[in-house]
Amino acid sequence: MKYQPLFIEHDFTVAKIKWHNPILLKENWIEFSENEKYNHKLIYFYKIIGKRKEKGKENEIIRLLYIGYTGRDVHKRLNDKDHLEKQERIKLENAGYRLYVCAGELECVNPQNRITIKDLETLLIYSHKNTQFDKLINVSNAISHNINRSILIENSGYLRDGMYKKVAYGLFNYE
Repeated sequence: MKYQPLFIEHDFTVAKIKWHNPILLKENWIEFSENEKYNHKLIYFYKIIGKRKEKGKENEIIRLLYIGYTGRDVHKRLNDKDHLEKQERIKLENAGYRLYVCAGELECVNPQNRITIKDLETLLIYSHKNTQFDKLINVSNAISHNINRSILIENSGYLRDGMYKKVAYGLFNYE
């Protein structure tokens, strides 16, 4: 069984994103940038998550706090002035959480379609399980989007932060 668009085939995009394990924010960037297990040319997405231990409990609370994309190295984007300001805001609003970054490697995009990475980012922001959607800093991209095609995103890898394995936008028939 799979999803099929109800309308024009060439307006249907399938993207597969592999989310790598989290790395503590602002640490190990040299190690990350030189690590050969990542295909750095395919890393377009990143997410900032917060983790904290609840007193008296074994489990961690994991919260998705930010989803973004970049056309250059993630570690460089995270050190831009505007992003450093966002990180400070995230820290203030999520006291008690340790912040981590997960890189999202775009493994596959349906080659018959032109894809706008911004549309994928918007759909990722809009469709996660975070119950505090109003706290997600990059929310403006989700509220006023211009996505005009059907998109199916298949997430894999590190999803403990509440991201769905499959996200679809548009009109589909499930066969």
